[in-house]
Amino acid sequence: DASNKLLPSESIYTVGFTSVYNAFKEMSKDYTQLRTFLIFSSFANASFNAALALGTTYMIGIGLTTLEINAALGCAVIVGLCGPLIVTYLMNSGMSIRKIMLITVILFFIIVMLIPVLTPVHFAFLLILGAGLGISLGMWLSCGQAFFAELCPGGKEATFTGCYMFANKVWDWMPPLIFSIVNQVTGDITAAYYSAM
Repeated sequence: DASNKLLPSESIYTVGFTSVYNAFKEMSKDYTQLRTFLIFSSFANASFNAALALGTTYMIGIGLTTLEINAALGCAVIVGLCGPLIVTYLMNSGMSIRKIMLITVILFFIIVMLIPVLTPVHFAFLLILGAGLGISLGMWLSCGQAFFAELCPGGKEATFTGCYMFANKVWDWMPPLIFSIVNQVTGDITAAYYSAM
């Protein structure tokens, strides 16, 4: 048990945060490209993580039925399983992980921009956009980890994985907060959705 190895003045929380802080300091000094990726990843991951939850809130706000919302979310989750397969296929075809990440972020951005435009038009667009969102989420999860593994120096995987996991969760609270503030101030759920993403 790790907590039994702590000194009397230490706690598992302070040791954990200190370890992540020290690893990030080392990364900032010696591995600047990895540090830059972690900063980008922390903000991008917050948007990717919030996409389905805020998308659901948006769909409720524009008056979609529970059946329509469940169909869109189900489509996103099921088709999202193909995201890692697509990344694997593209990598095996010789495409660099950097290009795959760029494609993934652009796909996500396009879908997020189209959701408020096309969702009210027809239910079929909602399903197509839900599937696209699911694929981009699955691709992000897979290619983000692959790119991190590519950048991570040998022997530092365990240390820097803690930084990676911490960075990917540190800003998760921001999109829902932005969404709530913009929605309360403007009363425009579409502006709130765009602002949060």
